[in-house]
Amino acid sequence: MRILMVTNYPFPYGMAQTNRIIAMAKGLIHAGAEVDLVVSKATEWGNPKNQEATGIYQGIKYTYATGTPIRPKNTIRRVFMFYRGIFRTLRIIIKENRKQKISALFMGVHSIIFTYILFLLTRLLSIKYIQERSEYPILSYSGLFGRIKLGVYLRFICKRFDGFIVISTALERYFEPFLKRDPKQHLMPIIVESERFELADSPPGNVISYCGSMQGTKDGVPILIEAFSKIAGLHPEIKLQLIGPTDFEGFDVLKDQINELNLENRIVFTGRVERDEMPGLLQESMILALARPLSKQAEGGFPTKLGEYLATG
Repeated sequence: MRILMVTNYPFPYGMAQTNRIIAMAKGLIHAGAEVDLVVSKATEWGNPKNQEATGIYQGIKYTYATGTPIRPKNTIRRVFMFYRGIFRTLRIIIKENRKQKISALFMGVHSIIFTYILFLLTRLLSIKYIQERSEYPILSYSGLFGRIKLGVYLRFICKRFDGFIVISTALERYFEPFLKRDPKQHLMPIIVESERFELADSPPGNVISYCGSMQGTKDGVPILIEAFSKIAGLHPEIKLQLIGPTDFEGFDVLKDQINELNLENRIVFTGRVERDEMPGLLQESMILALARPLSKQAEGGFPTKLGEYLATG
């Protein structure tokens, strides 16, 4: 069996969704499938971790359809590269299917138009079409136009898939009315590559760690900082370590919060770290923290980092 995955997330180094893709692909390879991955757009800027347009990572063959993972600085060139990536993704699928029959195409979240174009291509080439979702689609759409797009996606696009993979029972119930009458929906909770965390035992340091996105309120990083301020005076030897990218709009808000609480010397930002460095950082921590607040996102999704926390032992 040959499976082709299409994503617009960074590869092979990225955040939770990249790790989920790798874990899924490795599981399929272990089951005997051949897996190829196409990244439909350039994902890197600033200090890029992913610099190769093609390669093999842990048995997964991957290609950036844009010809490079690096995003151009020029806006016009970025737009051109975006559409180039879409057209080259279609061409790669056709070319690879000619070489060896593709049994199924797995895709994540893309635009409605691109999703429908891929559907038409899979019908033409007799390829099974499968989507994977790890959160409610309503979180991707806002405003009147967004609600219209959501309606099109749920009532028109969802019925085009031959299979549907979700991360939680909440999403399973949510999507069921919008799928085919005989939907092949599969519940696939968080996946963790436990072998990544099979490191030599080392005593934990005086560090509380969080890993993941610090953007917005999704994982409650501001709440975590506030909570740490409550115990910082009682435990002067302990530091809070925040692991993840800091090159996002709104980072200054976190810095201001830390300054107001006089915690500049107690909270450490690592910045983006390599995927293979993460297990060591987590294992060296005395506490692994997550302050995700109640929200629609928390209801539908399930934090991959929680599984990684548990895998540290």
